[in-house]
Amino acid sequence: MSACADGCGGIGRVQPVTARFAIEAPRSLRGFPLFQPRVHPPGTKPAKDGSRKAASSLPPAAASHPRPEDGIFPRSLDFPTRFDPSMHDSSPPPTAVPAATGPAGGAVSGGAPRRLVLNMHEARPLYSIPGWAIDEIRAALPDGWELTVVEEPGSGRGDGGESPDAQAAIAAVRGAEAYVGFGVPEPVFLAGTEGPDARLGWAHTGSAGVGAALYPAMRDSAVVLTNSAGIYAEPMADTVLAMMLHFSRGIDLAVRAQAERRWDEGPFDAADTPVRELAECTLGIVGLGGIGRAVARRGVALGMTVVATRRRGTEGPEGVEVLSGPGALDRILPRSDFLVLAVPQTAETRAMIGARELAMLPRRAVVVNVARGGVVDEAALVQALREKRLRGAGLDVFTREPLPADSALWGLPNVVVLPHVSGASPTFWRRQTDLVIQNLRRYAAGQPLLNTVDKQAGY
Repeated sequence: MSACADGCGGIGRVQPVTARFAIEAPRSLRGFPLFQPRVHPPGTKPAKDGSRKAASSLPPAAASHPRPEDGIFPRSLDFPTRFDPSMHDSSPPPTAVPAATGPAGGAVSGGAPRRLVLNMHEARPLYSIPGWAIDEIRAALPDGWELTVVEEPGSGRGDGGESPDAQAAIAAVRGAEAYVGFGVPEPVFLAGTEGPDARLGWAHTGSAGVGAALYPAMRDSAVVLTNSAGIYAEPMADTVLAMMLHFSRGIDLAVRAQAERRWDEGPFDAADTPVRELAECTLGIVGLGGIGRAVARRGVALGMTVVATRRRGTEGPEGVEVLSGPGALDRILPRSDFLVLAVPQTAETRAMIGARELAMLPRRAVVVNVARGGVVDEAALVQALREKRLRGAGLDVFTREPLPADSALWGLPNVVVLPHVSGASPTFWRRQTDLVIQNLRRYAAGQPLLNTVDKQAGY
């Protein structure tokens, strides 16, 4: 089956793809030990007697785990493999599709088919849309719609929109009603919204951040902008947990000693040992969107006291104390043995963690940043780490990326540096595809879209 429908104009021609799905054959994992998460009231600590409740079983798993080389993931897995908007709560209220986009499910004036442009090929294999995802999106097209796939690779780094050559996307988007890509470069946006064939009503970026797409023309337009907030939340939360354990269990000390071929029990045996149990710690999360919620669920499951801030409202996952309003940040900092930053970078959040805020953290606290580098004053963070007021920092994002070779962060023994890869996971394409298909159906029907961006608030 060809993955290019009639009307691609030569732009979207791709190779035939044969989809392979795992057979649904759940297996029992009852033989593995598992303990129920301990949910305790906000502001209290879990019991110290070590008591646990044994779980009867784990949820059914797929018969086989997908391999990256397969290019396909089983349809039988439940969330977090599948996209579920109720798990994220990171968007402003859904926005209805403008009526001017044409009658739901039919053709626009003149009888021309309605068209979706898919521009999600990337130079990095993991981030280039697999053939099965293209096939599923094509199969989900409403009546009267066709798909154009742009073959030329763009860039999904950061907020997207860094394509070295957007000419193919510019040509494809003229006359299209919907555009899905990594970022929405301004030349592409203008090609879809200017001229006699302009019909663009919905643009989606496959990134969580949208800063690069909020140029004046986008902000002032009636085009609905959606993003992929929550799509990368699960692997990012796993990375946060790994960084927390790295410092809480002294893995950094062991790795350093191993590199020097040194057997060193000293730091672990000392009266003031830095190692501790997660269940005795408080996890503070700044930003309770998709990433923050995924981190919070893990913290609660491990018996931690979990406190989080959000811009508005006090709703959160079970077992999480939510703070909002003026002063929320100042209230969470002194309580946070682990401070996880998971906010979008906006004018309001830029440099929100500086010398003053770092000084408010408990001594030997750990800072984990998977938000954006600009959220933290890096010079102030380096100083706090050098003075050993902090136990450590796990950093996946930086003010300048790639991190310059002369950055002091490289040489600090109490820092973990990741090259902005906390969201890396082949499984994200399952969630990404689900989101695109759900919103395509909603758009064609004139219904509110999921993950709608507040273009004035910046996320």
